[in-house]
Amino acid sequence: MAWPTACSTGRSDVLSPSAVVRRHVRLTTAPAQLPASPAEVAEVLDMVGTEMLLYASDAPHDHGTSGGALLRDLDAAGVEAILRGNAEAFYRRSVA
Repeated sequence: MAWPTACSTGRSDVLSPSAVVRRHVRLTTAPAQLPASPAEVAEVLDMVGTEMLLYASDAPHDHGTSGGALLRDLDAAGVEAILRGNAEAFYRRSVA
């Protein structure tokens, strides 16, 4: 069964479950339980999208190097988005 859409219900405020999650949920970089394979990490990033990720350190706890491994495989724009831009957009705040 397909999720009802705005067109099928006549309402403009109906969102699919995935759209609701994308609007209200973000994932953090720590602790990150990533696959060992860089190819699998890239596949996870393709599925989730870097726009869903926010930087987190969980200091002073040490959760290994998985968060760094995640950032290491991204381009500069992806790293900037995770370290700063995504939080600014999600929380609607500008960081100077």
